[in-house]
Amino acid sequence: MNRVLIVEDNESLSKIIKMLLQKEKIDAVTCNCIKDAFYLIDTDDFDLVITDLRLPDGDGYKLFEKIKESLRDIPLIIMTAYGNISDAVNALKKGVYDYISKPFDNDDFVLAVKRALSFSAMKKENENLKIISEETIRPEIIGSSEAIKNLMQKLNLVSPTDAPVLIMGESGVGKELVAKYIHIKSLRKHKHFISVNCSAIPENLFESEFFGFKKGAFTGADTDKKGKLEEADGGTIFLDEIGDIPLSIQPKILRFLQEGEIEKVGDTKPKKIFTRVIAATNRDLKKMVEKGYVLSKIKG
Repeated sequence: MNRVLIVEDNESLSKIIKMLLQKEKIDAVTCNCIKDAFYLIDTDDFDLVITDLRLPDGDGYKLFEKIKESLRDIPLIIMTAYGNISDAVNALKKGVYDYISKPFDNDDFVLAVKRALSFSAMKKENENLKIISEETIRPEIIGSSEAIKNLMQKLNLVSPTDAPVLIMGESGVGKELVAKYIHIKSLRKHKHFISVNCSAIPENLFESEFFGFKKGAFTGADTDKKGKLEEADGGTIFLDEIGDIPLSIQPKILRFLQEGEIEKVGDTKPKKIFTRVIAATNRDLKKMVEKGYVLSKIKG
């Protein structure tokens, strides 16, 4: 049975909505404030959240942000008696699933809820298929030597953390296999694993490839574009051959590593992202630092 959270401070309307949903065999839980909704989202599983825009201790957008922060993909419907077309467009742009004006037609409301629940079910099915796919292609490190045992012990220790990882070794030893193993064993395994070959990117394209750009930042920038670091937000980015990153771009990489934020080309506002970095190299970074090819803090 589908489970829906209703956040509405008008008790009569809350009861009506609950009755409408129960009639459709949809389980509904109600509360009347943001604080209680936060607690319920943290402690229970819901397929959909329906919230009033204006509540005694905040607004419906706070719930939307809470859901995004929790990395849970729950669609949200906002209801309001004070809305207009501009508000609705802005809400949908932010990622809110639907925007309903009060008073609403009961049949139209139920139809909107059913559409949202179908969307939620489809996303869950896609996630399940993704998990099955990942289980099927799960990277395996096979061996029984002491070296392999020591490696596996270290990998199983570091994988569940968010710590950045540097993998060093000659070409062909399986550095990307190790990186994928760390990702699959981490809490980020259901998010993106983005692999970047740093040696294959021309120096003049590094900044836009890594950090993205804003529309109009340069000739040909017709739309906003996410960089590789932002594409991996919530997941893991694997920077293969990190020793080939030009010195000119390393300060921005360092800022990302230290502050967890990026700044797109042509933008003046930094953006926080939650991307884990796994890097690999076949070079001697210590010697490269001594020669001035690599910032010491990048390695450290």
